[in-house]
Amino acid sequence: MYLYMLLLLLPPAAVISMLIYLPVCLVERKRGKSVPLIRHAVRYAFIGMTVVLLYLTVFWFGFKITFHPPVHFLNLIPFVWVQETYRMGFARMMEQLVLNIFMFMPMGLLLPALFRRQRSCVRTFLCVLCTTVSIETLQYFTGRSADVDDVIMNGIGGLAGYLVFAVCARLWQGRVWWNRALGLEVVAAVGVKQPREAGAQWRPDLIRKRRTFQNT
Repeated sequence: MYLYMLLLLLPPAAVISMLIYLPVCLVERKRGKSVPLIRHAVRYAFIGMTVVLLYLTVFWFGFKITFHPPVHFLNLIPFVWVQETYRMGFARMMEQLVLNIFMFMPMGLLLPALFRRQRSCVRTFLCVLCTTVSIETLQYFTGRSADVDDVIMNGIGGLAGYLVFAVCARLWQGRVWWNRALGLEVVAAVGVKQPREAGAQWRPDLIRKRRTFQNT
């Protein structure tokens, strides 16, 4: 059921994301700023992920939100889903757990890809944690269930997404298209603009050696 609803959500989410990102592209083009197409794709995917995430966690039951619900639902006992499996059914519970994990995997992947300061596991995890805690807090005050297990599963999903990013960075470091996707470009001392490898450090000594070799 959830997968079917997600597939139905993707087309309108793509349109909304395009409407949000298109003005940014026009402003950058007007200013003469050249951005690689693959970098645009990363930005667009991040906006799309945000739109889908907001709908699934905040607007799932409609856009009419009240902060004065008749009841509040709160669970602060970790892994209570193990007991609830017998009441909800194993298939239904596993479906919710998998959804909570996969829902935050794109954030763990796209955060370090889009923002340079998020290219560490700790910073990405903290950002994911703050996001899921904020969502659960909002759900509590709007009458939806606030569950510590959702925070745990969302955190696991964010870490899994960062692991995918780390593996990709390991496999594709130095590739021009990968560095363009990450927005990693530096101007070499010889005056040629070259892509910078993910995680690489600037080495002036190598530049000096290159100059010496060229002079000889």
